[in-house]
Amino acid sequence: METTIKRATLAEAIGRAGLFAKPLSGPSMVLLSTGPDGFTVRAQGVAGELVAAYQGPGEVGSALVDQPRLAAILKALTGDTVRLSAMPGHRLHIAGGGTQYTIPGVDPESSPPVSRPQIDEAALWIEAEDLARVLGQVLPFVGPEERVGLNGVHIEAGTDGRLRAVSTDGVRLAWSETEIKYGGTPEFPGPMPDGLLKNYGLISPDGLRALGRVGFGGCWRVQLGERPVFSALPHGECLGVTVSLPRLTGGFPDYRQLVPDCTLPTAVVGLAELAATLRRVSIVSDAQCRITIDGTTMEIEAESIEVGRAHTELGVVRGDSAGDRILFGVATRLLSQVVAVVDSDRLALMR
Repeated sequence: METTIKRATLAEAIGRAGLFAKPLSGPSMVLLSTGPDGFTVRAQGVAGELVAAYQGPGEVGSALVDQPRLAAILKALTGDTVRLSAMPGHRLHIAGGGTQYTIPGVDPESSPPVSRPQIDEAALWIEAEDLARVLGQVLPFVGPEERVGLNGVHIEAGTDGRLRAVSTDGVRLAWSETEIKYGGTPEFPGPMPDGLLKNYGLISPDGLRALGRVGFGGCWRVQLGERPVFSALPHGECLGVTVSLPRLTGGFPDYRQLVPDCTLPTAVVGLAELAATLRRVSIVSDAQCRITIDGTTMEIEAESIEVGRAHTELGVVRGDSAGDRILFGVATRLLSQVVAVVDSDRLALMR
């Protein structure tokens, strides 16, 4: 293996590979391969598998090396390009900007084989920015690892042209959705087929967190099979990226039974005001607060024996016609976590 590649491009590739390189045990390894078609970076771990292809053809060969060590070297090097050469004894030689490194590796043949899951021919298209937003809103509410069925994110797509991600920890339920396109290309998608319901099942939160941090613009091409496969279109020197995520066992509960069926919110409150109010009352207690909505006023109170009592008010807009007095208790910390992931300037409260 011998090739020359831009240092910034390689550093980006190794950084992305690091999101998926962590195994259940042992070091995080990354497989580098070259050939006449270009340069490939592959990582496989508990979060899933990433395969990224880049421009930079070279002699056929490969090297399997420690990902954190290689990332540190690329950060320390200077110069625009880096030359990689596989050496006897499974070592990798790295040269750039007048500095050279030779680092140990392991036999590339010991790397797990590339997974080639059977997938549907038809694909869904979703904007990478929208997918990252949706995942960011539901991942904080995934249940603990030992809660089978709640320890991942349920993802599905339907005929309404929406992709939904749902999670619950047994106390809170998070639901977020975004627009999708079906078949064809992102610019010229096909018609949404009747009766389409693609259930992607319960997906590992580790894999989804890594996917959300890959940092691509444009669209992801999503295909369903033994495991969900996300593919990014070529851009710049990157010829394409494919991410394969593991599914989890266990059935996700019927979340639709817990979604409010009302069409009008009970009250609408400014998000920034509510966040600031919760921070103030949490000084007294982040365990529990009492919220009273009376007319167009929301009162929030918290009390603890050690600290004392906090009381504050803010204005709300009533969405229901009754306008009756509403009183309920909620964990301050849990409500603050919900407020932190909302990407709007207002929050609707429903009952």
